[in-house]
Amino acid sequence: MKSNRFEWHSSHTWHTLPAVLLVVCMALPTASAVSRHRVPTAEHAEPGQTIVVGRLSALQDGKQMKRVLILVARKGSSNARFHVLKRPDGMFFWALEPGDYVLAGLILEIGTLRIPGEFKVPHETRGVYIGTLNLLTARGGYGPRIEDEHTSAFDAFRKEFPGRQDPVTDLMQLQERIGTYKQEMDICAPGWGIECTKKYRGIIPLEPDVMLGVFTEVSSLTPTFRWQGSSLQDVSYDIVIYKALNYKPPGASDRTQIPGPVVAYGQGLTEPEYRPPAPLKPGSKYYWSVRLRRDEVVSTWSRRHFFRFALVAATWAETAWFGFSTPETGNN
Repeated sequence: MKSNRFEWHSSHTWHTLPAVLLVVCMALPTASAVSRHRVPTAEHAEPGQTIVVGRLSALQDGKQMKRVLILVARKGSSNARFHVLKRPDGMFFWALEPGDYVLAGLILEIGTLRIPGEFKVPHETRGVYIGTLNLLTARGGYGPRIEDEHTSAFDAFRKEFPGRQDPVTDLMQLQERIGTYKQEMDICAPGWGIECTKKYRGIIPLEPDVMLGVFTEVSSLTPTFRWQGSSLQDVSYDIVIYKALNYKPPGASDRTQIPGPVVAYGQGLTEPEYRPPAPLKPGSKYYWSVRLRRDEVVSTWSRRHFFRFALVAATWAETAWFGFSTPETGNN
């Protein structure tokens, strides 16, 4: 059995949806209501499409999660589709056109996880097996891993499609973590020279403006990002900019977004400001964040706090990435 090692991520990197939206997502309406936003499944395969075979196992504190949505996008697209995982064994059988695809993330009852993976769909009449995504989640974070479990996957494939040849194997690849470091620490831990507030968990962004649920439009395709720096001289900064992927959750009236591919990254900045080296795409939405660095030790990424309201008398704090958008046309 081939597998990638688990890469543990802090729970503070979760991209959290508002509670009402999560409840709507878990309502799981009929396929006819949202078919154009779903990942096409094998029973609806059209000529020229390839059957994609895989499995998801999502454990929270050792228990299997039952309600999960998988977000998938064509590489280079700004829009993602979702698949509702319904089978008890976690298997899925998609019908996709040949090309390169990205795993954008998972919608769980605990929030939305960004799990960047890539897979190829070949021109293959037999279909393609992309592996098993094993996900472990706990209070402190989560860890994904791709494993080759083709023996059990092919058994499920034969039951689903009797008489067909087994698919070829081309495992999904999880992307490497961003930047180089040996240890990650909570950004609100003592020793970073900043003070977390009720509004921000990490650095305080100064430019562009950050408003919850709003993608503030900047004036340039190479905007300048500024933030309040650390009071310590031995602390530097890393910054990341993600392309925002749009998707429409089941039952929702509007599209929402999740951080997608990394479009710019700066490491070890000595000043609390950054300008991307290449122009961003006009008329597009992005997310950004900053973490702190001391040699090979980094903090978790900075986030904006908000409070989630449950359907019972309770509230609790969650965090979200910083959002902005670029002008339809603009100077570099």
